[in-house]
Amino acid sequence: MPSLYKIIPDDFFSPLTFSMREHYSELLRIYYKKFMEFPVGVEKELLVSAFEEYFDSLPAESVLSAENAPDETDNIDIYYEKTTRGLASRSLRRLIKCGWMTEETLIDFTQIINITAYAKPFYEVIYNLTEGASVEYESHIVTIYSSLCGDSVKDNGHLSVLSAHSETRKLVDSLKVLSQNIKTYIQELYDHSGEVKDLLHIHYNLYMNRIIDKAYNRMKTSDNLSRYRPRIIQSINNLSEESGRKELLQMMNEIRDDLRSLDPIIEEIDDKNRKYSGISIEKLKSSLYSDESLESKIRTIIGTLSEGNIKAEY
Repeated sequence: MPSLYKIIPDDFFSPLTFSMREHYSELLRIYYKKFMEFPVGVEKELLVSAFEEYFDSLPAESVLSAENAPDETDNIDIYYEKTTRGLASRSLRRLIKCGWMTEETLIDFTQIINITAYAKPFYEVIYNLTEGASVEYESHIVTIYSSLCGDSVKDNGHLSVLSAHSETRKLVDSLKVLSQNIKTYIQELYDHSGEVKDLLHIHYNLYMNRIIDKAYNRMKTSDNLSRYRPRIIQSINNLSEESGRKELLQMMNEIRDDLRSLDPIIEEIDDKNRKYSGISIEKLKSSLYSDESLESKIRTIIGTLSEGNIKAEY
């Protein structure tokens, strides 16, 4: 098996490791969104304009810092136009040189920026992390059901079992990742000692958006698991009796065992979500009722006024 660095260029990760890494990660996300819109690549002029628009949206000091950032991959861009468009063109040249993109000139002289094959998995990771990809649990279980409970399994048994095996592992892995993500948020919330507005931001803007809306609710509101799992397991039992191939039998047993192991994982996820909500509420109570907080002082003043213990002065 070849080494990773026998496949990708030596400078491949450099845009994401030096002083401009935050800008380059955003430019890669912008490019990948454009790439998914156009089937034959993105016109260079269109991409440079998109990069320029990104730099134009930044504060002047951020643009100046980016313009003065040292070129840590080569020295070919020492001299370039000190404008946001020049910065956009410079950034594109560097990403092409480092192997994230390729440049092609068509017959009509249109310049097209395309993705490199080895870079595609990394684009997907960056895009999913920054966009907050939702998890479609139902698609996994429906694919498993279609593979093992339809007519295709009789005609193409090996391929159907392979597909079902792959989707089952994806389903289990997705649930394990969700469980671990909730655990990470619990620890961050437990360690946090900020103001009420910060706690509310963590709970409603971060946890609710990234965990509850994009993953947990999808898992809990769909009845696909309870609907399909018994039929899938029954089909596996029937196929196991007919199957004479050791590899197929082993994969089907793994699918059945994995599906049966989901309940403890889901129960753990539910427990962690309840734990997170409990900690969040206690943190908010603690901050609201703390003598040192502004909210508590306002609450005390209003309470005292309402009881008539002191008179408001006008």
